[in-house]
Amino acid sequence: MNRAQASLQAVRRLAELRARDAERLQTELAERQAQRRRQAEAVERLNALCVGVGASAVPAAVLAANCAAYKESLLELGRRQQDVLARHDADVDAARLALIAASTRRMALEQAVDGRQQRLDRDAAGREQKRQDDIATQVWLRGQR
Repeated sequence: MNRAQASLQAVRRLAELRARDAERLQTELAERQAQRRRQAEAVERLNALCVGVGASAVPAAVLAANCAAYKESLLELGRRQQDVLARHDADVDAARLALIAASTRRMALEQAVDGRQQRLDRDAAGREQKRQDDIATQVWLRGQR
């Protein structure tokens, strides 16, 4: 294996590693999106609970106070869950950007591999053409004798 082929193999290996990295990031993005979806569903359920709790239907003052405290707790929990959801959104965006960057690096390496392979193929074709020309020249010269 000559230097050009060794270089091509090294770049191919690097491209494979970049592809694996992109696949890992894609899996990570899918996990983060699923986690974000679960968090959004939890927030929706909390909001539905808050809507369902009403102090007007409760006749006793103690029960009304308890209902109000429960609703306040639900609202506070909903706010915290919204904050967590916002963090998940930021994580999903960061993972998406990382995936885009990794995909860009992978595509650049694949283009480099293709370019090197084409250059090697052209060089090999040129050497083969030269060999064929040399053989044809020798045959012609022998025919002239």
